[in-house]
Amino acid sequence: MKRWRALVVVLCAVVLSYSPPLWSWSGASGAHSVIALFQSHVHPDIPFDEFAAGRLGIIQPTWRRSYLYVAYGYMAGSGFDAGEQKALVSMWNEALGVQLPSMVSQWVSAGNGVDNRTAIKLGEASAAWIAARNGIPGVEKIDTIDVYRSASNGAIFSYANCYDSALQTAAQTLYTMIGKFALGSSQVKQWVDAQDQVFNNCSNPSFDPDAWSKAVDEWDQARNQVPSVSSMPSFSGNCKSEKFLTAARELNVMIGKLGASNPQVGQWINAQDHALAECSSQQAPPPPSGPDIPQTLNDGTPFERAQRMYQIACANFYSGNFDTAAKMFDEIAADPASPWQQLAPYLVARATIRKATLSSEKNDHALLAQAEAQLNEIIARSGDDGVKHYAQQLLGFVDAQLHPQEREEELARAVMLPTSGEVLEQNVSDYIWMLNYDSTNNNVYSDDLSDWIFTTSALGQGNGDATLLTHSIEKWKSVTSLPWLVTAISGIAPSDPNVPALLKAAEKVTPNAPAFVTVTYHIARLLIGQGKTVQARKKLDAMLANREGLPHSTVNQIEALRMGIARNLDEMLVDAPRTPLGITDTPIVTSFPRNSTIRVSRSWPPGRYSIRTEPAL
Repeated sequence: MKRWRALVVVLCAVVLSYSPPLWSWSGASGAHSVIALFQSHVHPDIPFDEFAAGRLGIIQPTWRRSYLYVAYGYMAGSGFDAGEQKALVSMWNEALGVQLPSMVSQWVSAGNGVDNRTAIKLGEASAAWIAARNGIPGVEKIDTIDVYRSASNGAIFSYANCYDSALQTAAQTLYTMIGKFALGSSQVKQWVDAQDQVFNNCSNPSFDPDAWSKAVDEWDQARNQVPSVSSMPSFSGNCKSEKFLTAARELNVMIGKLGASNPQVGQWINAQDHALAECSSQQAPPPPSGPDIPQTLNDGTPFERAQRMYQIACANFYSGNFDTAAKMFDEIAADPASPWQQLAPYLVARATIRKATLSSEKNDHALLAQAEAQLNEIIARSGDDGVKHYAQQLLGFVDAQLHPQEREEELARAVMLPTSGEVLEQNVSDYIWMLNYDSTNNNVYSDDLSDWIFTTSALGQGNGDATLLTHSIEKWKSVTSLPWLVTAISGIAPSDPNVPALLKAAEKVTPNAPAFVTVTYHIARLLIGQGKTVQARKKLDAMLANREGLPHSTVNQIEALRMGIARNLDEMLVDAPRTPLGITDTPIVTSFPRNSTIRVSRSWPPGRYSIRTEPAL
């Protein structure tokens, strides 16, 4: 009996040593729904405060690039002050949907191909606008507002047409109208009615059968990758194109992670088919027949007429009449009595950019160059500093399209300089976007930061390991920097002839260095591979003696390595327990929490227009 009990204990310990996810069955949905994670492969432990402060744990090459950037910043730069750390944590929390406000959960789950940060901003601004307009006597109450529009240039994607600042500006302008004309006045009611018309253009004005058919075909093609998948049910136009596009994108990601033959993939398809069929059965309201443009206001005060002209220009902008919108914004810029005079030149540039990026399948570089000149003129002349700030941000977006390599190099320099949290967050977002989506330089980087992030990340994904590992070793030999030592020692095999030199260098890394835990872990890994278990055990035991100061995932990894060289059952059992990082309900076992793998802006092809990086109206 004791032998069987010991055998069971040993088997359980061996299972724990691999730290697998723990699954539970969801029941009716036909998909696994609860997963306990002991190591996150795409980001450090949550909450992110400790990591942002420089307690890096074991640096993983599989982390997403914004986390690798911060690791590099501590290893090769001066790190980040309190304001910068706060901005980084906020950026990551929003991107992953950590502590997502309930008021914006519908935006995150709407399936419109935007990231969680955009969803949060849109949800908060939408709530503010709806609360403001619903408080006007005589106005029909609304619960939601659809700001997503499908592209009409031949590409299959949707985008946030009306951004968060448009909704915020509308709420602020409404309060201004109330202050001038009183809450129950006809002027306020007429302005709200016209603004409703403006926002009606944020989404597609009518059902487009061609676009809908393309979206359903994309879902069908994605389904057909899975062997023995059941026949696709019939759907109707009551279910929007975006639902099918999102389902196809998420299925392709799932197939890439789990494989087309994985039973979980087939179960997920069945559940998604059911959801799309239910969506199709719902009665949709009749859509408007075309753009909803407010009428010109011929009476009223000059202030009212100026507000109406601005509303008409915005309605044309959102409906895709970019030439008309630009012409009207030009007229507003020439009107000193308009409250929108200072902003109008910036909006002319935005209309030019929208036309350049949304009117055909390829960006119109001549129009983008025209917008570049318009923005430089705004920045150079005297005027509102706030408008100049927006123009500078938008210029960065244009430069990313026209001069991608120069823009990437500019951002690589900028993110390594001390700055405010707000500026750092914007620069890092733009920089990581450039790394992820710009392919014009064939992944050859002149700056050390971009080279290190790309090489480390590619090694983590298993792309061209031999060539990239050789590159990392050569870089380490030439620059002898801590980041390149980390990349080289993380990816090298114990039998590699470069191991002795790497071990010698790693032994010189001091305990107060930000990568000390990483290099010490890999020293132990390499020693084990060489059969030197006594030396490896001492390294691991020394780290575990300070486990209270280490992230849980790091302790789990160290214990798993230590458990593999246990000298007896008692030692094995000591190292067997693992601390769960959290629970997720996504079938793609990569991270925690649930929103960390959804709504990534993958719907934007490389080099195309990204509404996320464009400052909004």
